Order: sequence, then C-alpha cells, then structure tokens
Amino acid sequence: MKAFFLIFILLTFSACKTKTESITHHPVKLMKTECPKEGECSILLLENKQLVLKTEETTGNIYPEVTNGSSLVVVFSYSENAPKGIVDGNYTETIHFEIPKEFSELNKKNYELADVQLLYGKQCFCEDAGYYKVTKGKLIANKKDANIYLNLTFQIDGINSKVYHIIETIELN
Repeated sequence: MKAFFLIFILLTFSACKTKTESITHHPVKLMKTECPKEGECSILLLENKQLVLKTEETTGNIYPEVTNGSSLVVVFSYSENAPKGIVDGNYTETIHFEIPKEFSELNKKNYELADVQLLYGKQCFCEDAGYYKVTKGKLIANKKDANIYLNLTFQIDGINSKVYHIIETIELN
C-alpha cells in the first residue's frame, strides 16, 4: 500500500508542467565595469518587457517586477558567495532600469532617472538590505549599429554600495 502511494505521488509531480517564459538574453560584448574582485558581475537585456515597481503591503518596501511590455529592461548584478561555513553570508547588488526599445540617445540626470525607473537593490543579511529608487546620478545610453552603450554613475544617501559606476556595451543580435 505504501508503494502505491509513493508511486501515485511521484506520478502526480511528474505530470505537473512548469510554465517557462522566453527571455531574450543579449551577451555583454565588453565588460568595462570595474567589478569588485570579491565577486562576479553580469548584465541582462530583456526585450519586450517593462519594469513595474511594486510595494510590499505589510512593510511598504518597494521591489521590481519584470512583466511583458514594449520596452527593454536592463538588469545588472554583482554577487559575492558566502565564505564556507557562513550561513546567510551571500551578498548581491542589482540595478534595474527600463529604456525604450527604439531610441538613439538617452541622457538622464538625478530626478530624471525616475523616467527610466532606476532601482538599486541590496540583498544581504544587513540592515540596509532592500530596494531604493535612485535620484542621484547620471545615465547615458546610446544605441548605434547593433550595440547599446551604457554609462551609469549613481549614489544613494546612507547606503554603502560596492558598485556605483557601470560602463557596458551590449551587443544586439
């Protein structure tokens, strides 16, 4: 009888199909960002998406959600793995922003960064973990030929970030 229930449970789970979504990932052609040597940096360009800023009901904290749309969403990540034997020691910083699919040049400074919904996230076991809207900095984005060139500098008062300047070239296929 136990074997029957075990087989039934296994068949039930194997019959479930996970919904997968197609995400177009464009590789970074040149990694110019000075990635801190303690970790790794990566960048994603998500096509036909939009960045929606959500608010967590109980805390009022904001967080990003990438949904279907007609823009490009850029997600830059810096990650450090925890040293062996340390629980909750992983550290990640993310930068999210949305740019129009069709553009030739963007130049946003300080409060204009709200136009691209520039969001900085810090994920760690630390008191300043969370997501923050960026209102101090400068984003220059150019689209030429089959490339997008990004130059972003930013700061958030009261938050120590390890990444504060991103220079990248994203090759479009």
